[in-house]
Amino acid sequence: MPAKIDLTGKTFHRLKVIKESGRDAYGQVLWECECSCGSGKKVIVTGNDLRRNNTKSCGCLNKEKYTERIKKQTVNHSNCLLYTSPSPRD
Repeated sequence: MPAKIDLTGKTFHRLKVIKESGRDAYGQVLWECECSCGSGKKVIVTGNDLRRNNTKSCGCLNKEKYTERIKKQTVNHSNCLLYTSPSPRD
Protein backbone atom coordinates (compact mmCIF):
# COMPACT_ATOMS: atom_id res chain seq x y z
CA MET A 1 0.00 0.00 0.00
CA PRO A 2 1.44 3.42 -0.93
CA ALA A 3 2.37 5.94 1.72
CA LYS A 4 -0.37 8.25 2.95
CA ILE A 5 -0.23 11.80 1.57
CA ASP A 6 -1.05 14.45 4.18
CA LEU A 7 -3.65 16.81 2.70
CA THR A 8 -4.34 18.82 5.87
CA GLY A 9 -4.62 22.54 5.13
CA LYS A 10 -4.70 22.10 1.34
CA THR A 11 -7.54 23.47 -0.79
CA PHE A 12 -9.20 21.63 -3.66
CA HIS A 13 -11.61 23.88 -5.56
CA ARG A 14 -14.03 24.99 -2.82
CA LEU A 15 -13.03 22.39 -0.23
CA LYS A 16 -10.35 23.01 2.39
CA VAL A 17 -9.07 19.90 4.17
CA ILE A 18 -9.39 20.19 7.95
CA LYS A 19 -8.31 16.80 9.29
CA GLU A 20 -8.13 13.08 8.67
CA SER A 21 -11.37 11.28 9.42
CA GLY A 22 -10.50 7.57 9.36
CA ARG A 23 -10.69 5.07 6.51
CA ASP A 24 -13.46 3.73 4.32
CA ALA A 25 -14.32 0.07 3.68
CA TYR A 26 -11.61 -0.14 0.99
CA GLY A 27 -8.87 1.25 3.21
CA GLN A 28 -8.75 4.69 1.60
CA VAL A 29 -8.08 7.63 3.90
CA LEU A 30 -11.11 9.87 4.48
CA TRP A 31 -10.69 13.62 4.95
CA GLU A 32 -13.01 16.08 6.64
CA CYS A 33 -13.30 19.21 4.49
CA GLU A 34 -15.06 22.54 4.88
CA CYS A 35 -16.67 24.26 1.90
CA SER A 36 -15.77 27.88 1.17
CA CYS A 37 -19.32 28.79 0.07
CA GLY A 38 -20.11 30.13 3.53
CA SER A 39 -22.69 27.52 4.47
CA GLY A 40 -20.39 25.98 7.06
CA LYS A 41 -21.06 22.50 5.69
CA LYS A 42 -18.46 19.85 6.31
CA VAL A 43 -17.94 17.04 3.84
CA ILE A 44 -16.06 13.76 4.28
CA VAL A 45 -14.23 12.77 1.10
CA THR A 46 -11.55 10.30 0.07
CA GLY A 47 -8.17 11.67 -0.90
CA ASN A 48 -8.53 10.18 -4.38
CA ASP A 49 -11.78 12.06 -4.97
CA LEU A 50 -10.11 15.32 -3.91
CA ARG A 51 -7.00 14.88 -6.03
CA ARG A 52 -8.92 13.68 -9.10
CA ASN A 53 -11.46 16.53 -8.86
CA ASN A 54 -14.40 14.14 -8.39
CA THR A 55 -15.64 16.18 -5.42
CA LYS A 56 -15.33 19.96 -5.71
CA SER A 57 -17.81 21.37 -3.17
CA CYS A 58 -20.50 20.55 -0.63
CA GLY A 59 -23.10 20.54 -3.40
CA CYS A 60 -23.33 24.30 -3.78
CA LEU A 61 -21.45 24.24 -7.10
CA ASN A 62 -24.04 21.94 -8.69
CA LYS A 63 -26.86 24.17 -7.46
CA GLU A 64 -25.20 27.25 -8.94
CA LYS A 65 -24.58 25.54 -12.30
CA TYR A 66 -28.20 24.36 -12.37
CA THR A 67 -29.63 27.84 -11.74
CA GLU A 68 -27.33 29.32 -14.41
CA ARG A 69 -28.49 26.68 -16.90
CA ILE A 70 -32.15 27.41 -16.13
CA LYS A 71 -31.58 31.16 -16.54
CA LYS A 72 -29.90 30.62 -19.91
CA GLN A 73 -32.76 28.40 -21.09
CA THR A 74 -35.40 31.00 -20.26
CA VAL A 75 -33.37 33.73 -21.97
CA ASN A 76 -32.70 31.63 -25.07
CA HIS A 77 -36.40 30.76 -25.47
CA SER A 78 -37.62 34.34 -25.29
CA ASN A 79 -38.09 34.42 -29.09
CA CYS A 80 -40.09 31.20 -29.25
CA LEU A 81 -43.72 31.26 -30.35
CA LEU A 82 -44.84 30.27 -26.87
CA TYR A 83 -43.38 33.44 -25.38
CA THR A 84 -44.20 36.00 -28.05
CA SER A 85 -47.53 37.76 -28.27
CA PRO A 86 -49.57 37.26 -31.41
CA SER A 87 -49.07 39.87 -34.09
CA PRO A 88 -52.09 42.06 -34.89
CA ARG A 89 -53.89 41.17 -38.10
CA ASP A 90 -54.90 43.75 -40.63
